[in-house]
Amino acid sequence: MAKKSREQAIFGDFQTPPALAALVCRTLAKRQIKPTTILEPTCGDGHFLVAATTYFPTCRHRVGVEINPVRLQRAREALATTPGTKLVCGDFFRVDWSNLLATLQDPLLVVGNPPWVTNAELSVHRGQNFPEKTNNRAGFTGLDGLTGKSNFDISQWICQHLVERLQGREATLAMLLKTAVARKIIADAWSSGAAVHGVELHMLDAKQHFGAHVDACLLLAHTGRAGDRTCRVYQQLSQPEVACELGYEPGVGLIADRVLRDATRGFETTGAHQTTWRSGIKHDCAKVFELRAVDGQLVNGFGEVVDIESEYCLPLRKSSDVAHDRLDTGRYLVVPQRRVGEDTAGLQRRAPKLWQYLSIHGDRLDARKSRIYRGRPRFSIFGIGDYTFSPWKVAISGLYKSLEFRLVGPASDGKPVVFDDTVYFLACASRGQAAAIHAALMSKTGQQFFSALIFWDQKRPVTAGLLRRLDLEKLVEHCRQTREVG
Repeated sequence: MAKKSREQAIFGDFQTPPALAALVCRTLAKRQIKPTTILEPTCGDGHFLVAATTYFPTCRHRVGVEINPVRLQRAREALATTPGTKLVCGDFFRVDWSNLLATLQDPLLVVGNPPWVTNAELSVHRGQNFPEKTNNRAGFTGLDGLTGKSNFDISQWICQHLVERLQGREATLAMLLKTAVARKIIADAWSSGAAVHGVELHMLDAKQHFGAHVDACLLLAHTGRAGDRTCRVYQQLSQPEVACELGYEPGVGLIADRVLRDATRGFETTGAHQTTWRSGIKHDCAKVFELRAVDGQLVNGFGEVVDIESEYCLPLRKSSDVAHDRLDTGRYLVVPQRRVGEDTAGLQRRAPKLWQYLSIHGDRLDARKSRIYRGRPRFSIFGIGDYTFSPWKVAISGLYKSLEFRLVGPASDGKPVVFDDTVYFLACASRGQAAAIHAALMSKTGQQFFSALIFWDQKRPVTAGLLRRLDLEKLVEHCRQTREVG
């Protein structure tokens, strides 16, 4: 996201442009939403309430709540000639919403743009407009403990609170949100058994409207009765074509593409057939452990020439190398252990040059902050085992927005290739096995299986947990019988 002003950091204050507010209201009106009352719980300058006067002629009452008195005054001026308008200066987290909502007549439209900020950002800037750390939602598991977590989105808290308060009401919730937050709200409503129906997501260009580099959308949901757990996704506001449909499964959570999920559900693994995906090596000291070939010599991150026993130095492919299928990267990794927890004291005898090198940088290695190194042999690494030294592997980057699995064989010197800890891989017994697995994963069915479950805007869209969901043995057999390819 672009650099924020302090007001944006404290209040998540990205005011809705009048043109966008009008577009949202026009989209809602086309869906035959005809409210008697409109509520904007964080109304700012009142742009939604102003737009509503054009697109909802049946509306008799408009209510806005805003913490910032300067913005509230602007809203008052903009709505001065609009009858049935009530504007309140108040903090969302201190308003008695049960009492306020009880005074509002259905059908009710709750529309707005709640703060795009987390409680951690508020704390950094000493903002105080966040909820008290209490758990008071009877039967709504998604918010239980939410305010006790280390970080959460304020807009998520606001919308989940509103969904709870709107149970039993004929109401529509229409909120501009970060897309990841909108999905959390939907998942919480469905998992908690909240009565919602007609859920939709309409993507929007946050860079264009707010100058914010984040995936954003309009979340639309209706309360008053329960509906099927399906959410239609539109690529943009007012677009009539549905891009895909989200779904929900207990034990799985939100489904990225319900149609693809229905088509590939039969390849879901059971415990007996779960494939063991490994992550690459974790060391937390790249300048010492990671080397580069320069003019026939190995050089570390400090620019020092490194001379160690060859068997403890293996070719390395980092996450970006795997994603872009770079083969000879000129990168190498110092590997002082063959399994987690292996005693490294013997290196002093077996590999004196390696021991000397690691000892020279011992203070740096001893200072690694992760708790996983405590009580372990000196110079320990993690993500290491027999699988590390398998010559044939199938690998994928966990960071890149692509389902590109790579078939990885030995390096030109015959050594097995190793990966960093943002790469997931399968160790294979032979080239033939690796080729069959790679072909299955790149097949149409394999790609659809994962595409049904992945939300690509996540920081790490591909995880070991996701990969383990696939019954790889069943998929390989399916591809063998059908000769299916990507």
